[in-house]
Amino acid sequence: MGKGIRRGFSIGRRLEKRKRGTETLSTSQLRNTAQTLIDALENSLIGYAVIGGIASGYYGEPYSTRDLDLAISIKPETAAELIEILDRLGFDHNCRTLTDVLQTPCIYAIDQKNAVRVDLWTKPKGLILDRESLERRKRIKPEGWPEMWLVSPEDLIIMKLTAHRPRDIEQIQTILIRRRKEIDWKYLKKRAEQHNVQPELTEIQAKLKLTK
Repeated sequence: MGKGIRRGFSIGRRLEKRKRGTETLSTSQLRNTAQTLIDALENSLIGYAVIGGIASGYYGEPYSTRDLDLAISIKPETAAELIEILDRLGFDHNCRTLTDVLQTPCIYAIDQKNAVRVDLWTKPKGLILDRESLERRKRIKPEGWPEMWLVSPEDLIIMKLTAHRPRDIEQIQTILIRRRKEIDWKYLKKRAEQHNVQPELTEIQAKLKLTK
């Protein structure tokens, strides 16, 4: 097991201890971490998209989340920049070498100041962070939050179809109902075919009586 992976497990265990303890994570802490990290990424050459609970809550039914999930587009020429950003911000993380950054599917980090966990997905399941998906991101400014790039609703749906947990299916249904007029069905179908989840998408469409 590589040093980066072992370090990731160590970070995860420390965070779980905090969650089980008496310390309560406030929304302001999460927002502060988001502001700090997003500002740094937007002043870099690293493309990103906010995913996870923030994206699900925006497109579907709002719910609280305890961490920050981002998909990031990492290339050999930007790997060192990511390490520099995390170190400069004082984030504890599981990547110390360029190889760690390029080979680790998810970089686990903790914002020590706010006690917030950040998952930076370099190889997120169900999402190809290519030029097209980056161009389809949605620029949002939730009240009290920093302005940010959010993964498109179509790409979020595909991510949840590949995960295929019961809560993911429920969230997909909510997103499709609430955002029906916004969905690019042609793009959604293309991505579903790329990730081999077209039958699952068709089944949900039939259940909701969405014929597009």
